[in-house]
Formats: sequence, structure tokens, C-alpha cells
Amino acid sequence: MQKVIFVLSAFLFVFSFYSCEDDVTGLDSLAQEIFEADQTEVSTADLPTNITEFTDNNYFETYIDRAAQAEGLGFQLTMGNEELAFFDDNGRYLDELPNGAAGPCNKRPRRGGPGGGMCGDTLALADVPQAILDYVATNYPDNEIKRAKLKGDQYVIGLTGHILLIFDAEGNFMEERNPIHHGGPCGGTPVAYEDLPATITDYVTANFGDLAFHKAKQKNDGRYVVMLLDGEEKVILIFDEDGNFLEQKP
Repeated sequence: MQKVIFVLSAFLFVFSFYSCEDDVTGLDSLAQEIFEADQTEVSTADLPTNITEFTDNNYFETYIDRAAQAEGLGFQLTMGNEELAFFDDNGRYLDELPNGAAGPCNKRPRRGGPGGGMCGDTLALADVPQAILDYVATNYPDNEIKRAKLKGDQYVIGLTGHILLIFDAEGNFMEERNPIHHGGPCGGTPVAYEDLPATITDYVTANFGDLAFHKAKQKNDGRYVVMLLDGEEKVILIFDEDGNFLEQKP
């Protein structure tokens, strides 16, 4: 238990500087302007650094799937869990639309405006229920808690090995997830490594042969998402439906 507490404390010391709650500007109208405006898709590698730092800390349970820019207004990110996150032109977090609020698979957001701060609140160690700490220590003795947050009425706990645990408001265990698959009608279908197209496995072997394969899925639009591990760092690669490499996520 001391090992769990020590690691959680160290990570949360850094993590607290990137809290959604601290970064909400209240400019919901600007977020709505962004998702109603004409947008141009941009590479996630070209996003401002403060955006990728923010998502890495506050959306640790997922990844940036797509990014688009509304000129003169800001950015709209579609996360891997189908949530939409909005940032102004300077990369400051504005708001979020939750999974499902934008219609089927978030093809286009509905009108009505987002509600602020929904990416969750970073948890101090004292605010993590003891039931959760006990569950982790008992059921994941070889893993350590890296990050934790309260999102709505659920606790999201990130462990080493890129394991995500979801608990209800009382600290009861609900399910285990991984960062690239969240279930639901738009979550995509898990794919075993041996079932990936040969073009993908050949690319991974040639370019990332020293990394460990973790998970893969095929999204509803046909794209493949492959997650590799470089120690405790995740590497997410995107391929088209024919297995051609498209992008490496930051």
C-alpha cells in the first residue's frame, strides 16, 4: 500500500498543475462558435504544445483521435472515447461535449453548447477513497497508481501498464479499460496482433520493432489504432482501412 501511495503522490503533484477545473475560462460561447464554424483538419503533431500537455494529463484515459481548427477561433479535438474538447487559439482549454452528446459517434455536434469542466477533477491522495486503494493493492499488486480523477460520478484510476480502472461514486469497482478502447457503439472493435493486416505488422516491425505491442482496434470508419509500449510511455499509431500508415499520435 505504501508503494501505491508514494507513486500516486508523486504523479499528482505534477498533475495538479494541469487541472481542468483550474483551466476553465467560462468562454462557453467561444467553444460553441468553434464547433459551429468551418473547420480544417490538422495533424495532432502540429497542435500547440500546451494542448497536448493538457490532454496528456487531463484525458489520460484516452487519446487525441482527430484535431480540427476553426481559423481565428480555436481547436476542436475528437478524443478516442468520442468526447469533444475545445481550446482557444492560444491552446487554453475551454469546454467539452461528453460522449454521445454530439449525436452518433460525434459526426457533428448538436447545437446547444457544451458544459464546462467535464474532463474531470484531479484527485489529491486524501480524496481517493480507501476502498479504491485497497482494491488496487489486492487485485493489482504488481501495478502502481499513476493518476486519478473524478469525472461525473465515476473515479478514473490510471495504473502502470496503461490499465484504466473505473469505480462508482462509492468506490465500488465497475470495469477495467485500456486507453484506446472504451466500448459502446462507436468504440470500434478490438483486433489481435495476428489479425492485423500484414502491411501494419510489417510497418510496426520495421519502425518500432523494439517496442511491445499492447492493444489494437479497428474504428467504425475503418481506421486501425495500434498502441505500443515504450516502457511506461504509450505510442499510438493510426492506419487507414488498407493498413497504410497515417499518423503517430503525440
